[in-house]
Amino acid sequence: MVYPSPFYIYISILGIVFLIATPLIIFVYYGVKLVFGFKYRSRIIGFSSFSLWIIGLVLCLISGFQIARSFSNKALVTEKITSSINAEQKVKLDINLDEEEKLKFENDALQLGHLYLVSDSGKNVFMGEPQIEIVNNSRSSEIEILLLYTSRGENKETAVNNAKGIYYPATINDSIVKLPAYYYIKNDLKWRMQNLKVQVKIPENNDVIYSKATREYLDKTVK
Repeated sequence: MVYPSPFYIYISILGIVFLIATPLIIFVYYGVKLVFGFKYRSRIIGFSSFSLWIIGLVLCLISGFQIARSFSNKALVTEKITSSINAEQKVKLDINLDEEEKLKFENDALQLGHLYLVSDSGKNVFMGEPQIEIVNNSRSSEIEILLLYTSRGENKETAVNNAKGIYYPATINDSIVKLPAYYYIKNDLKWRMQNLKVQVKIPENNDVIYSKATREYLDKTVK
């Protein structure tokens, strides 16, 4: 989900165990000595415990460094969808408000930045709400959807691939603009702060028609 590979999950768990368990064992050891009045002293126990704690700290630092490295580069990928329109046509803007998707999004979702981890058919899937901006003063004679995909990665190439892994099938059919209410991250990709901004540009002479549900959604999400 976040770790670069399963190897770093294992060393993180091992490091945390050493960091937490070692002081607890020492605490119990000296507590037993105090209660029962044992006089036995051993430098080996103290040295071994300290060494295990240091090893745990080093393992956690290595894992943390690798995670931070996985977010070190940022990429922006843009996609443009356009369609010509007559001046007298009205534009219908439709947000696909799928109830099943809404339930997945709202019920027991784990939030990570702009994304939510949800369960879909027994699989964990990242999904999120795009930031939508409607511009109804364009001087062009075209309807335009501008998609701005952003993500992070270990290097520029990885960050670009992570951004391209955002799935958001927006369409323009004649004068009808259809936007999904949510975007998804492809199953084989990890969470790398993926985000999506959507800008819909409509010619200033064309009126826009919204359904009630779409209007309510936009009132909640449009920035």
